[in-house]
Amino acid sequence: MKLLSSLYYYPWRSYSENNCNSYFLDIGVKTLIDVGHRRFLPLLLNRLKEDGIDPSFTKLIFATHMHPDHFEGVDYFYSTRDDKSILGLSIISIHYWDTKKEFPGIFDIYRRKRELEKRGLEANYKAKNDIARELIASAYQLGCNSKLWLMDAFFFTKDNIKLLQQYSASYISRLKTTWKVTHAHKKISVSELFNSIPAEEFELIYAKNPKTKEIKPFYIAVRNVYIKGLGNHNVVFTKEAKKLPNGSIIVKENARWRALVTNKPDLLAKNVLEYYMIRWAIETGYRDENQNLELHKCMWRNIEGQYCYIALVFMAYMFLYWTKFKGDLKRYNENLKTIGQMKTAFLNYC
Repeated sequence: MKLLSSLYYYPWRSYSENNCNSYFLDIGVKTLIDVGHRRFLPLLLNRLKEDGIDPSFTKLIFATHMHPDHFEGVDYFYSTRDDKSILGLSIISIHYWDTKKEFPGIFDIYRRKRELEKRGLEANYKAKNDIARELIASAYQLGCNSKLWLMDAFFFTKDNIKLLQQYSASYISRLKTTWKVTHAHKKISVSELFNSIPAEEFELIYAKNPKTKEIKPFYIAVRNVYIKGLGNHNVVFTKEAKKLPNGSIIVKENARWRALVTNKPDLLAKNVLEYYMIRWAIETGYRDENQNLELHKCMWRNIEGQYCYIALVFMAYMFLYWTKFKGDLKRYNENLKTIGQMKTAFLNYC
């Protein structure tokens, strides 16, 4: 709310929004008075932006007194370098999993072209898949001997797959429905190939998630295809199913079908689906790092600080698994399955 030409007022309205009144002064030095609780700061920032004020240019923060409801959000604006706002966090990483352990591996940070241009660093821009190939190459240079790579559809590109083929690697990936493949001497899209499969050809199977041990019914069908520049592959088409009260199994209503592609022709279609379920480990890994190791609190204004913070979080993740296997945490919890349980046991150990 604009009171004067250089004075804006943001009144306290409810306990779910903040617990203080805030003011913005623009009298040569852009000044915020009483930024309030940290968790409610985004609401204040949005109100500033609605008045045409860019919060990142704030130079001075003033707190009327040192209670958290008046100054807790100050850390957002702190920077060791002038005119630097908090960098967005977009991590690309390799996550390792086997039947006994899992942990985040090497990583890099994707930086948007617009952010780099703002800092005069546009020459440093790398597309996400360029970063992915660098990580794959680095993994092998560090002695990686992975038996199987699992990827989301975004990372199934010809350049990425050719690199994996150079290392004689096996892989399973989601396949975008628009990809063109050759089947029975006919070039068609993956979507067209799926629609050409008779319904009776889909076989009911029960797939067991290797990590969670959860068993789910699916209907699956397989096609062998040729992908130009990449060679022969098997494509496993899946439709999620459900069990009715009478015991019969049907395809879920509005269930999306998926196409999984692999260069391992000896793998049974059921195994392809079960192996690919492990790919979700990288998503749950990020969830655990956010919920238990505070990855989401990375608030650095410079890229070096971000790399250090992420590396420390990943190291903490690996350290907790190491303490689990070392056996020091058993007396606090015999059944350590999650990072949260390992963290609690380690804190008790300390």
